[in-house]
Amino acid sequence: MEKTKSEFYFQAFKKMLTAFIQFAKAELGDLSFSPNEVAVLSVMDEKCCGSDVARELDVSKTLVSRSVAFLKEKGYITTEQGDDRREKMLFLTESGREIANRIEKMKADFFEKILKNFDERELLVFEALLKLMVKNAYE
Repeated sequence: MEKTKSEFYFQAFKKMLTAFIQFAKAELGDLSFSPNEVAVLSVMDEKCCGSDVARELDVSKTLVSRSVAFLKEKGYITTEQGDDRREKMLFLTESGREIANRIEKMKADFFEKILKNFDERELLVFEALLKLMVKNAYE
């Protein structure tokens, strides 16, 4: 059974996502975080607000708020009232920064693994194609 190009693309994207999730579980399996909590920690700067995190992850503020509540309860972030009363500022604690660093390293290790046979030119082309695909998807 021959697949259409679009089916091939969808299957390739799905396989890459599945491979990443499996890799992340193997690397971070000792942590009891949901994928959303991992995502929140991975995009947080030392100080940011929930709406910035939601925008960066392209998810709802409600989803970020739930993840923030869990991470705050576990001691990975703290919050303070921002200048805008509607917004809380989020801060990584020392243990939160350690976990964020682990997540960052895990991502780097995954991409090193899957891109290991690419030369510099191929990496530049790949990055340009990804940017174009994302741009096209949102037009």
